[in-house]
Amino acid sequence: MTSCRAFMQMYFGRGPKAVIGPLVAALALYLAAQSLNPTFSIAPAVVLAAASVAMAADAIASWSSRAAAIEMEAVCALPVTPHEAVAGYAVATLAHGALTKLVPLAAALTALGVPVQACIAGCGIGMLVGGAAFLGIAAIRGALGCPLRGFSLRTRRAFAPSAPGSSRGSACALIARRLMSSGSILANTAGFAVMALALPLLLGDIGPVMGVPIGLAILSINTPLCTVASGEPDLSDELAMLPDSGRMFFIPYAGMLFGVFLATDGLFLASWALVHGLDARFTVLAALMAGAAACASAALERFRPVRGWSAESDLWRHPRKYLVPFALLLLGPIVSIALLG
Repeated sequence: MTSCRAFMQMYFGRGPKAVIGPLVAALALYLAAQSLNPTFSIAPAVVLAAASVAMAADAIASWSSRAAAIEMEAVCALPVTPHEAVAGYAVATLAHGALTKLVPLAAALTALGVPVQACIAGCGIGMLVGGAAFLGIAAIRGALGCPLRGFSLRTRRAFAPSAPGSSRGSACALIARRLMSSGSILANTAGFAVMALALPLLLGDIGPVMGVPIGLAILSINTPLCTVASGEPDLSDELAMLPDSGRMFFIPYAGMLFGVFLATDGLFLASWALVHGLDARFTVLAALMAGAAACASAALERFRPVRGWSAESDLWRHPRKYLVPFALLLLGPIVSIALLG
């Protein structure tokens, strides 16, 4: 299928590099999960929910991808019907989601003691949910009369040039409009909120002194949210035209990141407190780690944005996304011991 091949190249490129990365990540997750020596059991419902949420979030995010919008315009110029274009995009999106979401998830859950049959069943249900979410959005857009080649028009309008001196010219408004117009960011953040509620079930046996910092570090890997400037060169150019662009970008962006991180960390702490009980001093740890993650992520976007990527999936797999969580993983337990000592 011509359209499927075009979208596969958008997601995976022309070489094996895009496929090897997720497999290496799955192996690393498997070894890391095995090193935890788990003594708890995970209910099959948790496996089904995790796989379903991951694939549904990937399907929702796919409909706001600017790279996919450009690819869709190119595909619509080929001798294919709109239904063939959507079918090809659906197959490529599900294949990408299975490789980058379900394979690492299944590897981690298998290492944590979940039976292989439950993982396979969870991945199968996740694929069905992801496909249903993708086709459901396509049907809704078709019913509303949205043309296929304009499915990311809302995102494009968010980057329209601003009039000098208008409220749209403020860095805060530009960044907020980018955050709210990207389905990738919204879906990923919603997925992390669900993950925040489930993590205490996985980390509870480690104990709060080590388990809470590990959970807070994991919740800082919100790649679409932390690559706002890298993912949209137009936004970077518009911000660069503002006076004192460095400070005007860093402060509002770090503040927004801090708010999102603090909200997901709050859900994580609340879930942990309900399941296992928790010392109130961990709220200080959450605030410190959320502030550190926000400032570090904003600084990386300000001084070391990711460049040279061809598709959003390349940007989200960039190794830079692990720098901040790795630093928090090293420093978080030290701060936790200091607070409780």
